[in-house]
Amino acid sequence: MRKYGSKSLRVLEHDGKVVGLIGLLPRRESCEIEPFIVAPRSRGRGFGAELLRAVLVEAHIRRWRTLSVGVAARNSAALRAFHSLGFRTIASVELSTTVLRPAIFVPQKGPRIAGRRFSQ
Repeated sequence: MRKYGSKSLRVLEHDGKVVGLIGLLPRRESCEIEPFIVAPRSRGRGFGAELLRAVLVEAHIRRWRTLSVGVAARNSAALRAFHSLGFRTIASVELSTTVLRPAIFVPQKGPRIAGRRFSQ
């Protein structure tokens, strides 16, 4: 696996081709994974797990207390992969809007989540 740019991007190659990449947004004692991508033709072959295991080792070395990642609820393969490596689901927020005509949206008052009101 190679590190690129500001060393926050890791790229995994196999047979001379990029098969996946993972970005890290480190903070003091934690790190957010963004983005996390495995090439469509390379999925289901363990490359995503390889990337995640490497990041987990790095997290231990850098003494990060937590790693977090956002995963679309419909991405069951990614959810299974993260869960198999010790990640747990803590929240899910999905938003939508009603589109009446192109470029006209109806603002909706949002819910209160974790003490914060989400609105227009």
